[in-house]
Amino acid sequence: SFNTISFPGAFSGAYLDTLAGSWQRNLYGVKFWMIVSASKIPPDELPGLMEAGHGWAPKGKQRLIVLEENDVLFIPPGLRLVQAWHSPVTCLTEQGMLWDDLSVLSIVESIGWRYKHGVAGDDGVAPQLPRVVTNLERLIVEQPDRF
Repeated sequence: SFNTISFPGAFSGAYLDTLAGSWQRNLYGVKFWMIVSASKIPPDELPGLMEAGHGWAPKGKQRLIVLEENDVLFIPPGLRLVQAWHSPVTCLTEQGMLWDDLSVLSIVESIGWRYKHGVAGDDGVAPQLPRVVTNLERLIVEQPDRF
């Protein structure tokens, strides 16, 4: 886990998060979180998302979540969401990322989905895939009850 401080006007730009789950707990201030299910975006628009970044427009498909003090936003691993956040005021947030045993299949499927739709970006996943697959295989063989 880690903390971030965002000053008034801070904006993340749109990004596609499909691999890890995440959680955010707003400790101070207010943060606006916009999400769009990737299933609502036509496949031919997905590659442009990575290039547009801050300029990408969700065209009314977004949902807005307002995080006030002590609110927690949990996004499960493997969920395909376009996200962006904005801080209208100074905001302190505690955050973390996670995987869980029950989401391994959806996470692996999301890796393939990202490359198929041209939204892999420069996330460094490709060079790590052989090691991820080897470790997953070892874990499944050694602890099948977890899956």
